[in-house]
Parts: sequence; structure tokens; C-alpha cells
Amino acid sequence: MIIGLTGSLGSGKGIVADFFRDKGYEYFSLSNELRGIAKERGIELTRKNLQDLGNQMRREKGNGYLAERVIAKILDRRYSNAVIDGIRNPAEVLVLRKMKSFFLVAVDAQKEIRFQRLRERNRESDPKTWEEFLKVDARDLGVGEEEGGQQVGKCIALADMSLVNNGNIEEIEKNISKIELKNTEKILFKVKKIKENAIIPKYATLGDAGMDLFSTEDYLVKSGERVLVSTGLQFEFPQGYELQIRPRSGLALKHGISMPNTPGTVDAGYRGEIGVIIINHGKEDFSIKKGDKIAQAVLNKFEIADIQEVAELGESERGSEGFGSTGFSADGKKV
Repeated sequence: MIIGLTGSLGSGKGIVADFFRDKGYEYFSLSNELRGIAKERGIELTRKNLQDLGNQMRREKGNGYLAERVIAKILDRRYSNAVIDGIRNPAEVLVLRKMKSFFLVAVDAQKEIRFQRLRERNRESDPKTWEEFLKVDARDLGVGEEEGGQQVGKCIALADMSLVNNGNIEEIEKNISKIELKNTEKILFKVKKIKENAIIPKYATLGDAGMDLFSTEDYLVKSGERVLVSTGLQFEFPQGYELQIRPRSGLALKHGISMPNTPGTVDAGYRGEIGVIIINHGKEDFSIKKGDKIAQAVLNKFEIADIQEVAELGESERGSEGFGSTGFSADGKKV
């Protein structure tokens, strides 16, 4: 897995980098690549000089040049797990996304906290005064910068995960540990909007099995009645998978809102609009508004059965017993 790190100055990206280094990931830094070039050219290592040199290298070699240098080292040494720090331009993100299992993490923190961290680490290229910090920080985020310049703000917007590091190390490490849940092969899931106000499905938090589905219309679901709720979406996903549509537990518990056909199944060959059948088991009428979360969709891999007619079936301990035959209590007693 290749972890990319971007974020504001002094945000604590090193905490994330150290977490993965301790787990055996090789460490690379685009900033270190730039420092190496600066030393070769006899350039003093100040923040401004490094920013200027980075802009110059992108103009001369292309905006993704520093990322390409690091990728070459990773491929040459055949590292399968690496963490790459110091990403400051969107073109670098695009270059790195060509690598399998690339995951971009953005780290941020309050300005006052970040300035104090820079003062404490006292790196030669770090700003020494508050005024200098504000000026350097703004430029790093992209204020007044050209396309090939410092654009950390845009890189943060491209991140797969954002972490706020205001000092709670335990919470940061808890969230970092979830990143490796992404170290799985992604299944291409195509979504087409057929209504302008349709909302693309999204996972609420990292590691969730279900992606949220949203209503495109207002509905009043009276007690005991059913409605077909529009999502305004069409899906395409690979053969060998089904999409299960499931109720939301919060709606079921608080309002008695569920689905009469749970879980609903969407086959890979279906290309029509996804509609969700909602039933109100509650005593009160229930209102659904445009943009409300109405259900969850879970992509599920399945096996194709080889159906064969036979004269006899193999024996089992349970046999034909069913409908409560195993009892209703923990000790198996029937009540």
C-alpha cells in the first residue's frame, strides 16, 4: 500500500508517517527530494528558497516531477508498502494515483498550534515569527501561487481521508489504523444521475459496509402504508456481484421505518432507476424530505449454484425438522 501525506505546515504529518514507519513502511518525502536538489546547487535551506526551488523544478520538469522521482525509487527497490510525505501540488497527487493502492491522507490543525510546533522543532527552514508564519503558510496553501506552485489547499481537497491533529494523539492513531482497511482491491461501481438533484451514494465513515442512498423527492408515508422512493440513480457493477438494499437501523428503531423486501436485491444486469420500497410500521405518519438518507446499499459477491435434480439427498443430523425445532432459549428448550 502506498500512503501519501499532505497537509498544512506544522500539522503533524510526521505522526502519521511514524505510525507507518513503525509498521515497516519505507519512508519517502518530496520535501527531502527538494532539499537534496538544493544542497547540490548550494542553495540555503530556508522555507522561501525551497518553495521557490519547488516552483522552478515544476516549471522546468513538469508539475509531477518530484513525485516521479520518488516513484522511480519505489519501483527500483520494489517496495510494496511506502509512505510519501510532502505532497504540495495536485499534479503530484495525479502522478501518485497511477500507483496501485495509493491512499492520500490530509492532516490539519489550528494555526496557533501549528506555529508552536514549528517553533519547538526549530528546523532551519521553518518560520521564526508569527508574521513570517502567516505569510509562508498562506503561500504553502496556494494563496498567490501559480498552477505549478504550492497548492496544499487543493491537495487537501483531493484527500481520501482528513485528520485534525490538535493534540489528541490517541484519536489520531485510532483513525490512522483504519487506513489499512482500504488495502483491498476496489470494485468499479459506476453511477449515473438521471435526476439533477440526485445524490451520489457515499460511505459515511471509513470501513463501512453500506453506502448511503438518498431521496430525490418529498414523501409522506402514512402509518401502515408503503411508498416507492426515488434515488434518481442508475448503477453498473461487475457480474458476480449483487447490490443489497437494506433499511437504516436508526429509522427502524425511532420511527418504525423499514423495507418490506429487506434486503432488496439489484442484479448486475439491471440498468433502470434504483427505487427503494419504504414501509411505515410506526403509529405516526412519517415525512421523507429531498436529500434524506433512506437506505443503505451493500455490494456483495456471490457464487453461482450448479443446479442438479437428484433422486435422493444426503442425510443430516437435523433432517426435515424446522420452524422452531431447535428451540427458542439458549439451552435449546422449546417454550
